[in-house]
Parts: sequence; structure tokens; C-alpha cells
Amino acid sequence: MVVSGPSLMLILRLSLKSLLLHKLRSGLAMLGIVIGTGAVISLLTIGAGSRQEALDQIKRLGATNIIIRSAKPPEETADTTRQARILKYGLTWDDFRRISETIPTIWRVLPLRAFRYEIRYRDKRFDGRVVGTTPVYAEINKLQPLRGRFLSDRDVTMIDNVAVLGLTVAQELFGYEDPVGKAIKLNNHYYRVIGVMAFRTPTAGAGGSLAAEDFNKDVYIPISTCRARIGERIINRRSGQFTAEEIELSQITLSVRDTSEVRPTAEILGPLLAKYHTSPDYVITVPLDLLEDAERTALLWAVFLGVVAGIALLVGGIGIANIMLATVMERTREI
Repeated sequence: MVVSGPSLMLILRLSLKSLLLHKLRSGLAMLGIVIGTGAVISLLTIGAGSRQEALDQIKRLGATNIIIRSAKPPEETADTTRQARILKYGLTWDDFRRISETIPTIWRVLPLRAFRYEIRYRDKRFDGRVVGTTPVYAEINKLQPLRGRFLSDRDVTMIDNVAVLGLTVAQELFGYEDPVGKAIKLNNHYYRVIGVMAFRTPTAGAGGSLAAEDFNKDVYIPISTCRARIGERIINRRSGQFTAEEIELSQITLSVRDTSEVRPTAEILGPLLAKYHTSPDYVITVPLDLLEDAERTALLWAVFLGVVAGIALLVGGIGIANIMLATVMERTREI
């Protein structure tokens, strides 16, 4: 004698009837499943997105680059006298030459001088950053021209009064007008615009050793023109007195051909600069180290968020199990 069990349709009807008889209980069980699963997916997605964004920010600095920046020494930070002072610190052209000639692993070396200046075109003004640099800057920082061109070796050699605008500067000063061929005013000198750069995602501050940098608010001029027209001294006037800072180079960026050469180059670079600098007036940043630190931190965050999401899912599961247990106990009494 063969006894057949209930059909699938009968099981489905009974299950649906039970769910409809206990709407609140069923809704709470479904809510527990949705919240637990949603918490797992959301936390892991947020963690992965944050990790990728941090890694992308550091990768934009270049894994094969080493960045040296001028920094005001601690003893020069406080104003100890009311008399006029000239503070001279930071990287020099002698440093640039020594680095270029001494370290054999260097592939490219880029000098840079940056100022905050008011940029003018007719009656419009924009407070941006003026960067004196060389043609290598665009290649190292992955900048692409939107209109016109970037600086050339001839511009640097001839000390030409030419400028390349970041996208935000061009939009603020010229609107829908084509800036190429027009003249802008910087520090009482006029510069002919030869190009506008395409949008470039700004870089965030990295590890406290690099400030955030928005390339779209920059104006690029030949570094030779920067030295000749603007000079190396910045004068700040306050309450009838002035302080002056003299910095030859704001930054030197080095590139090597392979990541395996980054750390050996940095190990040579540190003692070389320390030999000619009596105070800590520079900071060396190795993006490759920042990248590896960020990857380790991101991994820890991924584990932490996974644990938090797992706990949320476990709590939801306990709630569902409690409701199911109550249902079974109720049916047991009925039977």
C-alpha cells in the first residue's frame, strides 16, 4: 500500500493561508531578512567604494614618483619679532641639479614653483594658483589639453609670456568665449593664453604630507618666465609691517622607470638633501608607500565592515528563528 504525501499546490496554499492569518508575524520575519541582507550588501559596497576611491587618489600621484616639497621649518613658524624679516627656506635650484646629476635611477625630474595670485581678464578676477613648471608636468600629472596646447621646451627657453589655463579658471574668466589667443594679467604682466586643459579629478591630501590639489584652478607658465617675472620672494603686508619668504622651488617631482627602483632612490635622496639642509625645510613623500598603507587600511576596514554586517545579519536571523519557533510551538499545541 503506497501512501502519497500532500501535493506541492496544497503545501503552497497552506503556507499562504498561514502567512495571511499572521500578517504582523510574517511582515516582521520578512523585515528581518530584508534588513539583515541589506546591511550586509550596503556595508560591503560602501567599504569597497571607499577603498577604491582612496586607492585611486593615491595612484593619481604616480606609483613610480617621489615628491619633495618645501616646508617651513618649525622654528620659523612663529613670528618672534615685529621687525621686517626675510625667511629663506625650502628646495633650491642647486638641489635640483644635484638630484638630476647624482642619482642614476632617475628617469625624469620636474621642478615646480607655485604661488597664489589673482588672475585677471578685463573686469573679471579669479583667485587661483600660478604654477611655474616645464612641459614634463602635463605628462607626469596626466593632464590633457582641451583646446590649444601645453607648455613647450621653446616656451621655457625663450622665457615667453604664455599661459595655460585650468578648466575652472577658463570658465570663470571667459565663460563661453574661447580663451586661446587672449591675454590675462598676472602680477602686472600680461600672458598670452596658448591652451586650456581638460577636466582633471582633484587629488585629496595624502597622509598629511601632501595638500589637496585642484588642477582645474591652476594657471601654468614656463618656470623660466616665473623666475624672471615673478621672482622667488613673496611679500606679505600686515598692519603696516611686512614679512617676506624666499623659496626657489616649491616642489621637485622625480620619476623612475619601475616601482622596484622607488625605494632605493628614496634611500639615496634622503641623505643627499640632509647634507645640504641644516633645518628640516622639506618633506619627501613616496606615493608607493602611501598606496601600500592605504591597501592595508582598506583591508582592515573591509574585515571590520564584514563583521558588522555579519552581526546585523545574525541579529535578523535570531529574530526570524524566534518567530518560527513561536509558530511551531503554536501548531504543536493545536495538534
